[in-house]
Amino acid sequence: KTVTNASNAVKDLDVNLIYRAIGATFENGLGFEFNTDATNVASVSGSTLTGSLITTAANGVEANQAKAVVIATDNAFNKLAHPGSGIGVNTTVGATYVEPVLQTLEVRFTNAVAATDMGTAPYNPFLIVNQDRGREIHLPDKTPTGLANASYFGTQHDDTRIGTKYYKTAENLPWAISIPTTFAYPNEKVDIINAHLKFSDWAESSGSQFQDWYLDNTGYRNSGNIYQTPN
Repeated sequence: KTVTNASNAVKDLDVNLIYRAIGATFENGLGFEFNTDATNVASVSGSTLTGSLITTAANGVEANQAKAVVIATDNAFNKLAHPGSGIGVNTTVGATYVEPVLQTLEVRFTNAVAATDMGTAPYNPFLIVNQDRGREIHLPDKTPTGLANASYFGTQHDDTRIGTKYYKTAENLPWAISIPTTFAYPNEKVDIINAHLKFSDWAESSGSQFQDWYLDNTGYRNSGNIYQTPN
């Protein structure tokens, strides 16, 4: 929920996050970068920070960042606990199911931020990979925060080129995705291209083909490779 003033500038953000599943075993964190100075945040509430990975400033944003960075959690397993069976949470067929968990973040700005500067939700979300603060994963072509370790760019399958291309492979497959509906995610260890059969065409065409790849249209899915919530 975006709260605006009479000039339609953003004064507050109320963010509801639902943790549904965690694939594999990495202890990943989740954060958001907003397009305003870190000092322009009056307060942040609702973060779950249990370890020493994240240092926050007095106003609740992450310290030593030029832009306002809010860390929702430093370890998703602290929000959605492992049930003791299977790999990850709610990804292994036959493992104990864990009910999704709701988290609410409240971000209050000192000075309202122009809507054109703020942009649109989900803004710039990112994962922090397995407790390595410098290893971030962002949506395609979203820029890293000031604490990202640039030495990861261009390694292994990444084809990030600073200033022109971020968080994609050479074939333009993204490291993270955002879709406007609830995601029917793959079973543990199943590649997304083997569950959502048009995903590769969409990604490799830079989004020009099969823009509805995530829908349950004829020929779009291998349902046997998609996680089904137990009754």
